[in-house]
Amino acid sequence: MSCDEVEQQADELIRICTYIYIDTGDKKAVMLADMAKELRPTFSAAGFFKVNRRILPTFFANISTYLIILLQFKASF
Repeated sequence: MSCDEVEQQADELIRICTYIYIDTGDKKAVMLADMAKELRPTFSAAGFFKVNRRILPTFFANISTYLIILLQFKASF
């Protein structure tokens, strides 16, 4: 299970608890939803940035940019 899937499952739990509260009026469901919002799992790389699906294309784009710059410097010398 990836980091993004864990975050999506937490969001799904919050949605389900909200629907249960709307349908039944059970206050325990809204308490669980509030607790899940407060303790929502997030993944980061040592606190520098969040790790999710959007980070992978950004990571490869930055690496390819630096490689192109390095190749241009190597070609000029």
